[in-house]
Amino acid sequence: MKTFKRANLPQEIKYNGKLYVLNAKITTESQAKAQKCICIKVLSDRLRGKKDLHGKFYKSSVFYFREKREYVDAGHRGAKRYTEKEALEVIRGILSNDEPLRRGRDIKKITDCDLLELGANFYSIYKD
Repeated sequence: MKTFKRANLPQEIKYNGKLYVLNAKITTESQAKAQKCICIKVLSDRLRGKKDLHGKFYKSSVFYFREKREYVDAGHRGAKRYTEKEALEVIRGILSNDEPLRRGRDIKKITDCDLLELGANFYSIYKD
């Protein structure tokens, strides 16, 4: 896991030709290692080398960035691109009208991973 030290928190980071975006769901180092994330330690320049009320140096805030996932809808003219969240919404919308594929399951109970797999297998929405 690559670690960067910054004075401010960026929206996204480009590293080795890949784009990484902030992922608030990842909170521990073990989760970050499992998902191949980038660690950003942020400490303001004003606080660097300063002590707090208890006499301890200020520590950096840690944020984890995950590779930005884009999905392509090959069935759409011009191969429309979606973020992961948008792709999940599109697949849910299509699946809500597709009773045979849903097999009576509630859409809210289908996991995101299963939805993306259904999108890739049946609706031509796959990870780029």
